[in-house]
Amino acid sequence: MELLNTPAKAPSAPMDPFRAHLVALLSIYELGPFPGAPIPRYEGPTDWQTETILKSLGAVARRMCSAEESVIDLRKQLVNIHHHEKVEYILKNYCKKKKKTES
Repeated sequence: MELLNTPAKAPSAPMDPFRAHLVALLSIYELGPFPGAPIPRYEGPTDWQTETILKSLGAVARRMCSAEESVIDLRKQLVNIHHHEKVEYILKNYCKKKKKTES
């Protein structure tokens, strides 16, 4: 006896090779930048739509990588600036304390 609240199972459709490729590709991109990570190539049937989608995804991926590299560089610069400010603060206070003890 089937329960009334049980959702009906959809019939399994054959896997579309392009959608399978997109799932694999987007899963890799979601992980973030990993230099040397293999990017799968689509070897299935193509038409103008698949070509356009792949070209656009490639452009988006390049922009994403460039943006992430910029963020990493900016973080490094901020850490260096923060480090230098800390050193200057410590030296300035040390010099003030030293002057007070000498007088």
